[in-house]
Amino acid sequence: MKITKRQLRRIIKEEKAKLQERTPADAGMAAARHEGQVDYRHLADRVDKHARALEHLLMDSESAMIMNDNKSLVDDLEKLVEDAFQLAVTFDRLGGG
Repeated sequence: MKITKRQLRRIIKEEKAKLQERTPADAGMAAARHEGQVDYRHLADRVDKHARALEHLLMDSESAMIMNDNKSLVDDLEKLVEDAFQLAVTFDRLGGG
């Protein structure tokens, strides 16, 4: 299955928006409160889950994107995956992990 640059950019934009929805301001306040404190481990688990989904998207499409001369999109997606995993680690540390 071929993915155009435009389609991949849209997918990346949508996944990034989903990750941003799961920041302490949104997901933390609604899903993970204990005596007024955010459950950062819960947030870490949720962000990690989405980071893994992005990583699978990258693995499934990386070679096709490179063959279609879309290395910059691969780089952008790799950076997004890296940032998402780093965010999960940060939340985990804040949660005492």
